[in-house]
Amino acid sequence: MKTTKRILSLVLTLMLVCALSVTVLAVQGTGTLQVTGNANGDTLGGKSVTIVPMFTEVGASDVEYELESAWEDFFADLLSTTTADPDLSDKAYDYVLHLGTDSPSQTAAEKMAAFAKDAKDYYYANTSDFTSVAQTAVANASTNTATFANLDAGSYLVIPAGSIDEVRGTDAMIVNVEAGETTTVSVKGVYPTVTKEVETKTAGTYSDDTCAGIGDVVHFKLTSEVPDMSEYTTGYIFNFVDTMSAGLTYVADSVEVTIGTQTDEDLASSYTVTWSGQVLTVGFANLKAVTGIAAGDTITVTYDAIINENAVIASTGNTNSAKVVYSNHPGTNETGESNPDITTVYTYDLVIDKYTVENSVEKKLSGAVFEISTTSGGTAIALVAEAAADTYRVAVAGDTSTITQMITSSTGLLTINGLDEGTYYIREVTPPNGYNGIASPIPVVIEKEGTSVNYTVDSTDQDTNHTVRVLNSLGVILPTTGGIGTILFTLVGVGVIVAGVMITSRKKKEEK
Repeated sequence: MKTTKRILSLVLTLMLVCALSVTVLAVQGTGTLQVTGNANGDTLGGKSVTIVPMFTEVGASDVEYELESAWEDFFADLLSTTTADPDLSDKAYDYVLHLGTDSPSQTAAEKMAAFAKDAKDYYYANTSDFTSVAQTAVANASTNTATFANLDAGSYLVIPAGSIDEVRGTDAMIVNVEAGETTTVSVKGVYPTVTKEVETKTAGTYSDDTCAGIGDVVHFKLTSEVPDMSEYTTGYIFNFVDTMSAGLTYVADSVEVTIGTQTDEDLASSYTVTWSGQVLTVGFANLKAVTGIAAGDTITVTYDAIINENAVIASTGNTNSAKVVYSNHPGTNETGESNPDITTVYTYDLVIDKYTVENSVEKKLSGAVFEISTTSGGTAIALVAEAAADTYRVAVAGDTSTITQMITSSTGLLTINGLDEGTYYIREVTPPNGYNGIASPIPVVIEKEGTSVNYTVDSTDQDTNHTVRVLNSLGVILPTTGGIGTILFTLVGVGVIVAGVMITSRKKKEEK
């Protein structure tokens, strides 16, 4: 009987131990931490966030906090003790727990911010010691949130790379994660950003988009702000990286930079400009070394680009995407980058449709010669024949085989690419053999309307219809009133009448 009781007691003891073990395991790996961007519009999306465990909850009913071993040297120095101190973990936790209450000259927030900064600096200096425990995630672009799941309950150092906070400096913070709970913390700092704009038809006015013709020069502007670089003691990389579509070409030596009151002449030796593979980079190898500037000063970069022969003639337009690449890890050359900002330059086309109607059937006409100009009867625009049949584009500097007259083929169609908004005149120089031509040029107005375009042909609003229909009729065109042709026709007519009268008079005389 005693043996049975002993066995039962042992079984119950084992069951209790197992139950306690399950309780301990249940609180481990069940926490979630969500790091979100703040509510004032500064986005965390696409940025990296690193979390490093500092204290981990241990125990079941009597919870204690155990210091992560990688932090032992940090706290030993901070507390003037050694890593061999058996109470180091308790002392470290007690120190953090009472931050802000031991120094009336600083608020709790200020004390925690200073501590988090020191911890972040230690982590950066000893990253290899934390490889097995640190986690990094990139914040989701749409939710603006970096999520860390299956975390042990405890305290974590959170480092949003590159974020600057007025109180916390580079925005490092200490966050407690509870078992089975989702903890959310907001990044209250800001990241470097860039605004990309293009000059509109109103000089000095900039917007997200504009329009231009092939060969035209377009003016671009990038703006940003000098970031808080106070914690970056070894330098600060700050580069504008502008990627252009194939339809844009950078105009050499057109970059100008100003920062606050510093002119381009003041800054000329502080930055470099490179143009390679459709990418324009205006780079500061060390923005912190630039004199006469301060955090918050506006940085402005302007430059010119040409709409080239590769320009897209479509609603998508020719895009230009700019971002800034900046230091986000004090003491290293590690960088982050802003979300890109995009501008668009639109350029337009026009289609001439030459036709006649015979026996109620439409027929396309070949052999018609056309010109296009910006004034009625003015100089024709120089064009270049493209690879596609019956297609032309506005000529650019350097083109050798240019023409001013286009001839319709059996399709009766002529396409002209690369036109800016404005008024154009379609002139039929020579009609097809046997057909009347048009008496005067046809005016066409191309007008940008937001990201769309409107065509008005001979005073008729065609909305987005870009086709100019040109009807010819059989026969020879009559000369205009007052011309020499009218005189000739009149003289011939008078001669016929006189001849008729004379013949009639002669017959009457003969009859008598």
